[in-house]
Amino acid sequence: MRILVVEQRQNFNDDLVNFLRASGHQVENAYDGLIGLNLAVTGCFDALVVGTGVPRMDGYQLCRSLLKYSKSKISIVMIGAHDSLAERIAGFELGIDDFVTMPCAFSEILARLRAVFFRKTR
Repeated sequence: MRILVVEQRQNFNDDLVNFLRASGHQVENAYDGLIGLNLAVTGCFDALVVGTGVPRMDGYQLCRSLLKYSKSKISIVMIGAHDSLAERIAGFELGIDDFVTMPCAFSEILARLRAVFFRKTR
């Protein structure tokens, strides 16, 4: 799977990228929403992992723009720092595929990525 990770917390971002690469996936990353959106639009990714609070364009704005203007069938897993029902609902109303609340295991993120990718490609 080709995965784009857009998350502002550098250590978390870097560790997740390393985990996904070690699991056999091709991964690129960004630390802010504008760069992430540019990569998502110009790249050919199967899945996007995006934090809700990325700077310059938050995760919700990034997903809204990507889903509105891109013909891509990218699977989206959003990561939120708070277990907030309102945050999860806002993401699902935009069209994301899944939502993970921090703290979470990288293996859970990967399992969710695989599940949403499988559903979109069957």
